[in-house]
Amino acid sequence: MWRLLLLAFASLLVSGVLCTWDCDRVQCEHGTCSPEEGCLCEEGWQGDKCQFCGGKVRLSESPGVITSGPGVHPPNTTCSWILDAFHKGRNGRPVTNQPVIRLFVERFTAECGGSYRLYVHDGDNVDAPLLAMLSGVMYDQDYKIRRLPEIVARSGYAFLHLRSDSSVDMSDLRISYKMGGCPSLFPNRECSDNGECMNDECACDILYNGTACDTPLCPNNCAYPNGKCDRLVKVCKCGAGFKGEDCSQRSDQGFWEMVTPRDSPPLGLASHQAVIWGDLMYVLGGESYSGGGMLQEFNIRNNVWKAVYVREYQTPELRYGHSAVLHGDEVFMYGGVLAGGEVSGELWAYDINAKMWENITVNSNQCYVMCGEKR
Repeated sequence: MWRLLLLAFASLLVSGVLCTWDCDRVQCEHGTCSPEEGCLCEEGWQGDKCQFCGGKVRLSESPGVITSGPGVHPPNTTCSWILDAFHKGRNGRPVTNQPVIRLFVERFTAECGGSYRLYVHDGDNVDAPLLAMLSGVMYDQDYKIRRLPEIVARSGYAFLHLRSDSSVDMSDLRISYKMGGCPSLFPNRECSDNGECMNDECACDILYNGTACDTPLCPNNCAYPNGKCDRLVKVCKCGAGFKGEDCSQRSDQGFWEMVTPRDSPPLGLASHQAVIWGDLMYVLGGESYSGGGMLQEFNIRNNVWKAVYVREYQTPELRYGHSAVLHGDEVFMYGGVLAGGEVSGELWAYDINAKMWENITVNSNQCYVMCGEKR
């Protein structure tokens, strides 16, 4: 009987059913090797070599790097990272007194048209405000479609959620982050290497400007010899026949120039309309994601923005994607998308002299509701 049991046990060993892992040859990317169980993955990692992200992990050390692991990921992959700026670090103290978390997308590649999506929220869960959604090929070695600005979470938390459906995609993610510190165009560099970080604010070098010191005041070295940098007033002085912020445009071929207002400009807008009346430009509506007014005025001669006071007899709802045209001293505005998503069929007229809106009643059958550019 014992002889039969020994023979059976030897047969199991030979067949490989009972085996041990050779940890000298097994490389666990994000884990440790156990002779009995193979790779034991760290929190937030999965796979036979702990090479793929998986599950949820909380990160509180700063600075740091988030990666997903390269190659073909398992189907239905879900990876989540919670960045916590309030959590105490290894020294027992909060990581930072400033709750700002700055993220830099260094590499992101996913199958074109595939199912991988990265969501970034300003908070510690998926119900927090959405800051960004990434998909497709954005960075891959020397290829990039554009440089993304840093993504900033101001709540003290950032929730990153990477997920796919049942298909298998190629995905490669690398995001560096820091908690507190100064804004920058580049990871691991304060103030874009063009200034000093003092109390989480940038003090820019003499020829740079902006919150991240990312705006050269004499860009492109003024396309020398087309122009020279005047270090006293910190602008390019263009030679004869050249124009533009960096003196790179020929004046006889038409040129663009940045108009710098004297005061703070209004919020950025999209899908708005603008008309010129004398020395005034009127900007109507538009989407800014944070409110804003229906009508703003820019004085072209004085380079000054101001909100327009309108007599509140009746005023149109804030909208975007509408059309507008100037006729005499009136601005006619038609259509647009309202705040609730409804496409409007209203026709409004704004009297510039009287500073009043009027909802125009169309006697004949009303036109189809429309939004977007004029046809």
